[in-house]
Amino acid sequence: TKYCRNDDPCSSDYECSLPGPRHGHKALQLTVEGSTQALLMLGGEKTDFGSTSPELTMDVHVGSVVASIMTMYQLKTSCDVPNGDCPTARRDASAAIMGNTGSSNGRL
Repeated sequence: TKYCRNDDPCSSDYECSLPGPRHGHKALQLTVEGSTQALLMLGGEKTDFGSTSPELTMDVHVGSVVASIMTMYQLKTSCDVPNGDCPTARRDASAAIMGNTGSSNGRL
């Protein structure tokens, strides 16, 4: 497991990347290791409302919040692995963090 740190924010398991404009995504707030606040963004539509050719994504982005600074990371998923079991890109997906307490990181 690799973790991003302030002195090395983008290891080989992560890509520093802003999610860009999107709508129809799911955003969740979570606490990592009981203290660090983070924002998780899942999926959505990258094109403008009413587009005749919508571009959907299942990208997963995490915003790590330290003090007043947020660093965004695009996480690698099964979609990034050859022959990975990649879920269908979508908008308006539902997701929930369960068991997100100070003693555990919970599950998506």
